[in-house]
Amino acid sequence: MDLDRISTRAAELAAAFGVRAPLIVAGDVPAWSTLGLRYSAWNLRPALKAGPGFDRLPAAEQDGALAMMVLAIDFQRTGANKTALIYGLSHMAIALPLIYVAAYHEVPRSVTLSIFGGLYILGYLLTFGLRFFRMIHRVDHRVAEVMGRPVVDLMMDHEIRNAHLIPRSRRLLFALYCPTRAQPLRRLDAAFGPRRITA
Repeated sequence: MDLDRISTRAAELAAAFGVRAPLIVAGDVPAWSTLGLRYSAWNLRPALKAGPGFDRLPAAEQDGALAMMVLAIDFQRTGANKTALIYGLSHMAIALPLIYVAAYHEVPRSVTLSIFGGLYILGYLLTFGLRFFRMIHRVDHRVAEVMGRPVVDLMMDHEIRNAHLIPRSRRLLFALYCPTRAQPLRRLDAAFGPRRITA
């Protein structure tokens, strides 16, 4: 695997998008990761792990995969603090009344802790889900804007062709957190015109 070539291309794409280029490292990427790339933190710096699966992709799909991952890493990095703040404030808005009720209305501690824990988990899942959902739409839109709509269409087709490689448990998780195929297509059609089907 030519890490220098991948790093150079990632830096070019990052410059085109106006974002910071991630560190590119070789590493183990699960076989179900159909792009052969995976986000990682390398000595606290955002990094992109490239596995053997990436080398097996056609050149156009390598380029599309790199573009999407470079953007996703940047959106994840820049949006983390804002998401944490929103989550913290929304959780406090729920937690403070609950603490008040527990303190002054003799609610058993086990009930209070169970409700608090349930709300904490639910809040985390909802916040993570909404953030992930939004990030996917932003990445698709920005890639289409800079590189053209066909790149996004190519990567969507890749995802559909290789969906069978993803374990069922992961597919269920993705079904919860990822938009359906129709949703990004509608947004892209509205912004860039309908998809052109090529033979």
